[in-house]
Amino acid sequence: MINGYVLIFCYASDLFTSSALINMHSKCGQLSDARKVFNEIPQRNMVSWTSMINGYINNGFAREGLLLFKKQLIENEESVDGVAMVSILAACSRLCEKNVTRGVHGFVIKRGLDGVLGIGNTLIDSYAKCGAVGFSRKVFDEMSEKDLVSWNSMIEVCAQHGLSEVAIGVFRTMGG
Repeated sequence: MINGYVLIFCYASDLFTSSALINMHSKCGQLSDARKVFNEIPQRNMVSWTSMINGYINNGFAREGLLLFKKQLIENEESVDGVAMVSILAACSRLCEKNVTRGVHGFVIKRGLDGVLGIGNTLIDSYAKCGAVGFSRKVFDEMSEKDLVSWNSMIEVCAQHGLSEVAIGVFRTMGG
Protein backbone atom coordinates (compact mmCIF):
# COMPACT_ATOMS: atom_id res chain seq x y z
CA MET A 1 0.00 0.00 0.00
CA ILE A 2 2.71 2.49 1.02
CA ASN A 3 4.77 1.44 -1.97
CA GLY A 4 1.88 2.31 -4.31
CA TYR A 5 1.53 5.80 -2.86
CA VAL A 6 5.25 6.38 -3.07
CA LEU A 7 5.30 5.31 -6.71
CA ILE A 8 2.34 7.57 -7.50
CA PHE A 9 3.56 10.66 -5.65
CA CYS A 10 7.34 10.31 -5.93
CA TYR A 11 9.75 9.80 -8.73
CA ALA A 12 10.97 6.23 -9.03
CA SER A 13 14.43 7.57 -9.80
CA ASP A 14 14.75 9.38 -6.45
CA LEU A 15 17.62 7.52 -4.77
CA PHE A 16 16.65 8.46 -1.23
CA THR A 17 13.09 7.22 -1.66
CA SER A 18 14.16 4.11 -3.55
CA SER A 19 16.73 3.17 -0.91
CA ALA A 20 14.12 3.70 1.83
CA LEU A 21 11.72 1.41 -0.04
CA ILE A 22 14.43 -1.24 -0.43
CA ASN A 23 15.09 -1.08 3.32
CA MET A 24 11.38 -1.23 4.17
CA HIS A 25 10.72 -4.23 1.93
CA SER A 26 13.85 -6.00 3.18
CA LYS A 27 12.93 -5.49 6.83
CA CYS A 28 9.50 -6.96 6.05
CA GLY A 29 11.13 -9.97 4.38
CA GLN A 30 9.82 -8.93 0.95
CA LEU A 31 13.05 -9.36 -0.98
CA SER A 32 11.39 -9.74 -4.37
CA ASP A 33 9.70 -6.34 -3.90
CA ALA A 34 12.97 -4.83 -2.68
CA ARG A 35 14.75 -6.19 -5.75
CA LYS A 36 12.04 -4.77 -8.06
CA VAL A 37 12.64 -1.31 -6.59
CA PHE A 38 16.41 -1.80 -6.85
CA ASN A 39 16.16 -2.89 -10.49
CA GLU A 40 14.16 0.25 -11.36
CA ILE A 41 16.90 2.61 -10.15
CA PRO A 42 18.61 4.02 -13.25
CA GLN A 43 21.77 5.31 -11.50
CA ARG A 44 22.53 3.34 -8.34
CA ASN A 45 24.74 4.81 -5.65
CA MET A 46 26.52 3.26 -2.66
CA VAL A 47 23.38 3.60 -0.49
CA SER A 48 21.11 1.77 -2.93
CA TRP A 49 23.69 -1.01 -3.48
CA THR A 50 24.37 -1.41 0.24
CA SER A 51 20.65 -1.37 1.07
CA MET A 52 19.92 -4.24 -1.31
CA ILE A 53 23.01 -6.21 -0.30
CA ASN A 54 22.11 -5.81 3.39
CA GLY A 55 18.56 -6.90 2.59
CA TYR A 56 19.85 -10.20 1.28
CA ILE A 57 22.34 -10.70 4.11
CA ASN A 58 19.91 -9.79 6.91
CA ASN A 59 17.30 -12.17 5.51
CA GLY A 60 19.69 -15.12 5.48
CA PHE A 61 20.81 -14.92 1.85
CA ALA A 62 24.48 -14.09 2.34
CA ARG A 63 25.55 -15.76 -0.90
CA GLU A 64 23.08 -13.66 -2.91
CA GLY A 65 24.42 -10.57 -1.14
CA LEU A 66 27.94 -11.48 -2.23
CA LEU A 67 26.80 -12.10 -5.80
CA LEU A 68 25.18 -8.67 -5.88
CA PHE A 69 28.41 -7.20 -4.50
CA LYS A 70 30.30 -8.76 -7.43
CA LYS A 71 27.81 -7.11 -9.78
CA GLN A 72 28.37 -3.81 -7.98
CA LEU A 73 32.11 -4.12 -8.55
CA ILE A 74 31.55 -4.66 -12.25
CA GLU A 75 29.06 -1.81 -12.66
CA ASN A 76 30.50 0.79 -10.31
CA GLU A 77 33.48 -0.15 -8.15
CA GLU A 78 33.73 3.43 -6.90
CA SER A 79 30.37 3.06 -5.14
CA VAL A 80 31.96 0.68 -2.62
CA ASP A 81 32.77 2.28 0.73
CA GLY A 82 33.65 1.18 4.26
CA VAL A 83 30.02 0.62 5.24
CA ALA A 84 29.52 -1.69 2.28
CA MET A 85 32.66 -3.61 3.17
CA VAL A 86 31.45 -4.23 6.73
CA SER A 87 28.25 -5.69 5.22
CA ILE A 88 30.19 -7.86 2.80
CA LEU A 89 32.44 -9.14 5.58
CA ALA A 90 29.32 -9.95 7.63
CA ALA A 91 28.19 -12.11 4.70
CA CYS A 92 31.60 -13.81 4.72
CA SER A 93 31.14 -14.51 8.44
CA ARG A 94 27.81 -16.18 7.81
CA LEU A 95 29.19 -18.32 5.00
CA CYS A 96 32.34 -19.31 6.94
CA GLU A 97 34.43 -19.39 3.77
CA LYS A 98 38.03 -18.41 4.47
CA ASN A 99 39.00 -17.95 0.82
CA VAL A 100 36.09 -15.59 0.18
CA THR A 101 37.02 -13.63 3.31
CA ARG A 102 40.64 -13.44 2.14
CA GLY A 103 39.52 -12.18 -1.27
CA VAL A 104 37.38 -9.47 0.30
CA HIS A 105 40.24 -8.62 2.66
CA GLY A 106 42.51 -8.17 -0.35
CA PHE A 107 39.97 -5.81 -1.90
CA VAL A 108 39.82 -3.86 1.39
CA ILE A 109 43.60 -3.42 1.28
CA LYS A 110 43.53 -2.46 -2.41
CA ARG A 111 40.94 0.24 -1.68
CA GLY A 112 42.92 1.55 1.31
CA LEU A 113 40.12 0.71 3.74
CA ASP A 114 42.21 -1.57 5.96
CA GLY A 115 42.76 1.26 8.45
CA VAL A 116 39.01 1.63 9.10
CA LEU A 117 38.35 0.45 12.66
CA GLY A 118 34.97 -1.17 11.96
CA ILE A 119 36.41 -3.11 9.04
CA GLY A 120 39.30 -4.40 11.16
CA ASN A 121 36.89 -5.53 13.87
CA THR A 122 34.68 -7.27 11.32
CA LEU A 123 37.70 -8.98 9.74
CA ILE A 124 38.71 -10.38 13.14
CA ASP A 125 35.23 -11.86 13.50
CA SER A 126 35.01 -13.08 9.89
CA TYR A 127 38.30 -14.94 10.00
CA ALA A 128 37.49 -16.44 13.40
CA LYS A 129 34.17 -17.82 12.17
CA CYS A 130 36.07 -19.47 9.31
CA GLY A 131 38.41 -21.08 11.85
CA ALA A 132 41.32 -18.91 10.71
CA VAL A 133 42.44 -17.66 14.13
CA GLY A 134 45.92 -16.87 12.82
CA PHE A 135 44.45 -14.46 10.27
CA SER A 136 42.28 -12.89 12.99
CA ARG A 137 45.37 -12.33 15.11
CA LYS A 138 47.33 -10.92 12.16
CA VAL A 139 44.56 -8.39 11.44
CA PHE A 140 44.42 -7.49 15.14
CA ASP A 141 48.18 -7.06 15.42
CA GLU A 142 48.31 -4.87 12.29
CA MET A 143 45.48 -2.56 13.38
CA SER A 144 46.85 0.93 13.97
CA GLU A 145 43.86 1.77 16.13
CA LYS A 146 42.00 -0.58 18.47
CA ASP A 147 38.89 0.00 20.53
CA LEU A 148 37.19 -2.07 23.21
CA VAL A 149 35.43 -4.10 20.50
CA SER A 150 38.79 -4.99 18.93
CA TRP A 151 40.28 -6.16 22.21
CA ASN A 152 37.19 -8.07 23.33
CA SER A 153 36.83 -9.69 19.91
CA MET A 154 40.41 -10.94 19.92
CA ILE A 155 40.15 -12.23 23.49
CA GLU A 156 36.88 -14.00 22.64
CA VAL A 157 38.35 -15.52 19.46
CA CYS A 158 41.27 -16.97 21.41
CA ALA A 159 39.06 -18.25 24.23
CA GLN A 160 36.56 -19.89 21.85
CA HIS A 161 39.33 -21.68 20.01
CA GLY A 162 40.94 -23.10 23.14
CA LEU A 163 43.79 -20.60 23.27
CA SER A 164 43.26 -19.49 26.86
CA GLU A 165 46.92 -18.53 27.43
CA VAL A 166 46.90 -16.35 24.32
CA ALA A 167 43.59 -14.79 25.43
CA ILE A 168 45.13 -13.94 28.80
CA GLY A 169 48.17 -12.48 27.03
CA VAL A 170 45.97 -10.28 24.84
CA PHE A 171 44.05 -9.17 27.94
CA ARG A 172 47.27 -8.27 29.76
CA THR A 173 48.50 -6.12 26.87
CA MET A 174 45.14 -4.37 26.65
CA GLY A 175 45.99 -1.65 29.14
CA GLY A 176 49.50 -1.03 27.88
